[in-house]
Amino acid sequence: MNKIYSGLKRDVKKYIQRIIGKAIMIIRFPFMFIMRSKYHVWRMEDYYHMREKMDRLEDMLSQKADDKKVKKLRYAILKRMQLTAALVPAGDWKKDKQKAVMKIRDAIIGETESFADEFAKELSYIRSCGELKVFPYDINEKYDKLKKHIRIYDDGKLKYVMHKGKKLYFPYDDPERVEICYIRLLMEQDERSPHKYFSDAVCFTDGIFIDVGAAEGIISLELIDKADEVFLIERSPEWIKALKKTFQPYGSKVHIVPCMLGDIDKDDMMTLNRLLKKYSGWNIFVKTDVEGMEMEVLRGAGKVMENNHCSFSCAAYHTASMERKMTAFFETMGYKTEAGSGYMLFTDGDMTFELGKHERMKYPYFRRGIVRAYKG
Repeated sequence: MNKIYSGLKRDVKKYIQRIIGKAIMIIRFPFMFIMRSKYHVWRMEDYYHMREKMDRLEDMLSQKADDKKVKKLRYAILKRMQLTAALVPAGDWKKDKQKAVMKIRDAIIGETESFADEFAKELSYIRSCGELKVFPYDINEKYDKLKKHIRIYDDGKLKYVMHKGKKLYFPYDDPERVEICYIRLLMEQDERSPHKYFSDAVCFTDGIFIDVGAAEGIISLELIDKADEVFLIERSPEWIKALKKTFQPYGSKVHIVPCMLGDIDKDDMMTLNRLLKKYSGWNIFVKTDVEGMEMEVLRGAGKVMENNHCSFSCAAYHTASMERKMTAFFETMGYKTEAGSGYMLFTDGDMTFELGKHERMKYPYFRRGIVRAYKG
């Protein structure tokens, strides 16, 4: 009888412990979920705080771009930013982006914020069509008409389009995706586009063309017959495969460089100074569009700029401060600058950058697409 009673007592005790354990878990779960969310928010804000600190550091030390200590400090902060960004789930970054886009939508379409008169044309167009556009001009309608009218070819391995009589290959299997990408490329270089690389003052005539962030290589393909040599800087294996097909007919005058360019030479990064160290006295044109790493590329080009006659056309829309930083850099180096006409509304601004360098969109949200530089 005592054994039965002891066994029953033990079973009841285990049952009560199990019930209490489940109750504690039920109580703890919302608390843990809230704390987890708060932790990610704290991490995200810590990241943005470091981002601002890095911006201030770059402004203060812009005159010491070749200082090794400055470079090490910059990359130490960048590494910490990387690690901090990695602790925040991708879904939280996506939510932060969506929140930022909604804020911009309310500010522009909902007219919750006032804007300077210089943005009147862009504001009028966006409000008339009722949606945010990267290129806030009626060129969108012009290129929308090309949809379903682009002929896509297939050589059995890769798909391509005929661009000005030359084959331009893409790494995509879906013909619709190829068409969308190609139409976007055409729109970017429209005469009225704020993303147009060339102008009357800054254009490529001869010499060496450096395509940093080449992707499909459409700009280099257009200039291939004028160039003595072309360097295609691209890390993506998919794009490299397409580039090899596109530029196969041009032999040794084309160099595909599967590397990241920056302001320091290390295992996974190279400077323009190192890449072009044997060149002196050349006309060199550098085009860059590298997800916000443009300043790092430029800081690694000092010797190239000293030893050659260089011109530049650089994407400036990835960050709010890029136009200002580029202009200051080029002026320090003795170059004249000009910005592309019009503005872009780059709503991906808070989710861009190599190496995890996210950035939040800042008022007034509109940004110059391109900064060009040349020797007067």
